[in-house]
Amino acid sequence: MKKLVSILLSFVIIISFITGISAEGDSPNINKILNEWQSALNTKNIVQYSSVFGNNLKNDINTAIQNAKTDEDKKYIEFFSTDNIEVKKIHKLSLRDIEDIMYVEKTENGFVEVYYFYYTASLKSTMENKYVQNGENFRICILSKENNEWKISQLSSAPLEALLTKKINLESKKEESISRSLSASPLTLYTSSPTNIRVQLRSTLTYNSKTNYQYWGIAQNSVKTIPFSTYCKDVLPNEWDSDKVVPDSKNTTTNKVNALNAGALMVKTFSWYQTLYPWNTSIGADVNDDSSQCYLHDTNGKESADGKGVKFAWGSMCNTAFSDEYGVAIFNNSTNTPIWARYVQTQQDYTYTYNSQGVTYIINYVYTNAPCYYSNFGCQSYFSGF
Repeated sequence: MKKLVSILLSFVIIISFITGISAEGDSPNINKILNEWQSALNTKNIVQYSSVFGNNLKNDINTAIQNAKTDEDKKYIEFFSTDNIEVKKIHKLSLRDIEDIMYVEKTENGFVEVYYFYYTASLKSTMENKYVQNGENFRICILSKENNEWKISQLSSAPLEALLTKKINLESKKEESISRSLSASPLTLYTSSPTNIRVQLRSTLTYNSKTNYQYWGIAQNSVKTIPFSTYCKDVLPNEWDSDKVVPDSKNTTTNKVNALNAGALMVKTFSWYQTLYPWNTSIGADVNDDSSQCYLHDTNGKESADGKGVKFAWGSMCNTAFSDEYGVAIFNNSTNTPIWARYVQTQQDYTYTYNSQGVTYIINYVYTNAPCYYSNFGCQSYFSGF
């Protein structure tokens, strides 16, 4: 009996050892991947550069490179704009560390590894922009497995202020400077909204028989610079449900105007945040136009039907929601930046359900854990509308 127990114990130890080796070997070698990425950028080796990315991101990058004909096009693409980079420090994160402060694109297998790193860069002086800057640049790198190999599936600008409030720090000079600013009182607030937002147009949804990329006259998956106000005003009528906001267009007392005004705040805040922390720094895109934020061109004149089939000017109604009073943005009290205000279906449903409670109640209810400069519209004296 003792001999049997001994054999079983040995067997368990061996299996545990093999499993441990397998688990460790299955982990991505982030240093190797980033070294290849760095080397490819420094030597301008397009084949090596493409090889570190997953298929979707690789296709986006190749499309951007192929369509970049002018210096203006090229300056937003890191492959062209970066003369030399050096990765300085890498820190592994969990998905939980970032899921409440940035958009994470879904992968096929759903399994990802998350890393936070920064690098120093030297750029062609005429090509420096917010996506790639001279000096320290900070990235969230998400890896996923494709064909049993780890690849970069997302490379986004890191929301430094939010990470610092979570005590996540790479001990860089820039982080040290931001930490000093965050501890200063009073905080210096942003006073005007962004002028433009860069959108990767990849959706096949149509309005008036045209997709977004057809409407703007560019190839699918290309990036278009769109006026910020135009973008926000075209998002709202495609995200909020006209039937729920206007159940009876002939009886305006039934209109859920507070829900729509809250929606304007949420759309503008999310979009503003993305211009500060772009989703795809490789191709210079703040957002895309798919299900993550349903932008559809030229819908600020859109007509919709209420629950009784009566047509009304839904686009104009959405435009009105972006008044100086409601077209502001919700800023985080701790980080001095717009909060990452996603508006998933559950949050939209809250706006309809609590319409009678008013906009302030809705915002505070939806973003319970977001301390912000938003109370009785006190923020409207700080931030401009459109």
